[in-house]
Order: sequence, then C-alpha cells, then structure tokens
Amino acid sequence: MASSIKHSDLDWYAKRTLLGGIYAATELYMLTDYSPEFRNTWTFLDRRVSDAVDCRKTVQEATQLATAIGAGIGNTVQAFLRRQTH
Repeated sequence: MASSIKHSDLDWYAKRTLLGGIYAATELYMLTDYSPEFRNTWTFLDRRVSDAVDCRKTVQEATQLATAIGAGIGNTVQAFLRRQTH
C-alpha cells in the first residue's frame, strides 16, 4: 500500500502535518497570552507561518543547488574522460 502513495499525496500530508504543528503551538502560546486581543499570539502565528514558508524556500533552494552541483560534477567528469581518450 505504501508504494501506491503518490508524491503529491505525501506533499499534501506533509503540509497538513506542518499546519497542525503550527496550530497546536499557537494554541499553547495563546493559553499564556494576556495581551489585548491576543496580539502576541497573532504575532507568534505570523512568525511561525513565515518560518514555514522560509523553510520551504530553503529546501527548494537546496534542491536547486544540489542539481546544479550534480550537473557541474557531471560536466567535469565528462570533460576529463574526453581528455583521457584524446
């Protein structure tokens, strides 16, 4: 059954898990927030959502960097091999 799970399904579950964690953390923070209209809780929530977006960007950037490094290494190896055969 696990092999039949698509990548998009895993992404959906990962997003929901992340949102659930943010929600739970915000609820806990709210229990000790005595600021007017829970302003500190709203600030806390904004920071957590920003952190999640930044983390996703970081993962995407790391993936792109790894792809570029892999391509660079591949080109270097190909050039080296061509040089050895000539």
